[in-house]
Amino acid sequence: MGWMVSQIGAREHYATAVGLEVYSTLDQLYTDAWCRLPLSSIPKLPGPMVRYAGRADRRIRSVKSYELQLGPSHIRSAVAHRFSRNYAHELRCIEIGRRFDTLVRKDLRRRRFDPNKDAFFGYFGGALESLRYLGDQGVPTILDQTGCGRSYYEEVAAERLLWPEWEGRPPTIHEAYFDRAHDEWKAASAVVVNSNWARKSALKEGCSPDKIFVLPLAYDAPSLKVGARPPRPHGRLKVMWLGRVILSKGIQYLLLAAQLLPEVDFIVAGQIGVDANVLRKATPSNVKFLGPIPRSHAAEFLTSGDLFVLPTLSDSFALTQLEAMSAGLPVITTDRCGDVVTDGQNGYIVPVRDPYAIANAVARLDCDRNMLKEFSRLAVIRARQLSLTKYVENLETIRRGICPAPAMRDGSRGSDPFQAATVW
Repeated sequence: MGWMVSQIGAREHYATAVGLEVYSTLDQLYTDAWCRLPLSSIPKLPGPMVRYAGRADRRIRSVKSYELQLGPSHIRSAVAHRFSRNYAHELRCIEIGRRFDTLVRKDLRRRRFDPNKDAFFGYFGGALESLRYLGDQGVPTILDQTGCGRSYYEEVAAERLLWPEWEGRPPTIHEAYFDRAHDEWKAASAVVVNSNWARKSALKEGCSPDKIFVLPLAYDAPSLKVGARPPRPHGRLKVMWLGRVILSKGIQYLLLAAQLLPEVDFIVAGQIGVDANVLRKATPSNVKFLGPIPRSHAAEFLTSGDLFVLPTLSDSFALTQLEAMSAGLPVITTDRCGDVVTDGQNGYIVPVRDPYAIANAVARLDCDRNMLKEFSRLAVIRARQLSLTKYVENLETIRRGICPAPAMRDGSRGSDPFQAATVW
C-alpha cells in the first residue's frame, strides 16, 4: 500500500512517480501510453517512435496503462485537433481526461484502502472521478493544478491581438474546461501548484486558500558531467531555447532581442506552433531553428550552449529552467513561472514583453565572461537544491497535513504545510 499516481502523458518525465518509487512508497502508476519494449536501445528510430520510446521509466515497477482502451472517438478527436483549428484543444482534453479517469476509477473500485497509509496524486483534467471516489473512502487526495487556468488564456488572447498573423484569432474560453477544474478542486483534499504565479492564478479563479500549496518541481540531471564545462571565455555566445515555439513562451520577443545582438547566436529547439511564413520573415540570421528534439537529447543540447532564455508570459513552472541550470546555463526569464532564478546571481529576471531587457541581460553576460562563469556555477548549485528527494519530502509534508491521523482529530493542521512545502 502507499501512493497512487494518475497521469496522462509523460509530465515532468514521470518525476512524481519516480520520486515516490525511489524515496517513498509507490503502489501504482496509472498512465495512458507506456512503452514496455526497450525501443530506446534501437538506433535511428523514426521521430514518433523516439518520442514513444521515452514514454517509460524503468525505475517504476507497477504501471497500468490504458493507451489501447481510449477507443475510436479518442483517435477521431486527435485527428480533428491535428488538422482543424476549429476543434478546441480544451474540449479534447476534457474528453480524454474523462475516458482515462473512468478507467482508473474502475480499477480503484477493486482495491481496499487504509486512509492512514494510502494517498492519491492526480493531475488537473484527468482525475475528477477518482478524486470523488477516493474522497468517499476517506483516502487523502492531492490534485496537481498543472496550468495557470484562465489567466493563461487571457494572456494568450491578449498576445494574439498584438501579433494576429502569428497564431490566428484569440482562443475561445470554454467554460466547461474551467468548470471541471473547479469540480476537481472541490473534490481534492489538497491542491498543489508549482509556483507563486500559478497560486495567484488559482486563487483568482476561486480555489480555496486553505487547500492550495506551492510544491516546486524537481529535476534530477542525467549522468552527464553537468556544469563541468565552463562557458567559453572567447567567441560567439550561444543562447539556447528549449520548448514549444509559441507566443505565450515569448518567441516573438526573443527574435526582437536577437535583432539587437547580431554578434550572439541563438539556437531554438522545439515544435513550431506559429505560422511558418511569418516566423521566417521575423527571424534574423543569427537565429537557428532545429525543430523538436527527443527528450533523451535535451541534456546534450543544453550543454552545448552558454545561456538559456525563457521570456514566458505565463507558465505554471517551466521545468526547462532546471534542465538548463543542471547543464550549467544561467537563465534569463520573467516572473511568470517557477521561482527558480535568483536575479543577479544565477541569471536575470526581466519584465514580460520587453526585448530590450532580454538583450541587455544577454549583452551583460556576453561582455563579462567571468561573471557568466560564476553565474554558471551558481546555476548548477540551484538546480541541485530542487532535487527529487526534496520534492518527495515536501509532498509527504502536505500529505501529513491532510491525512486523518489521530493528532489531527481536533481539527488542527499541525505545522503549516504551505510553508513547509515551499523551498524558497
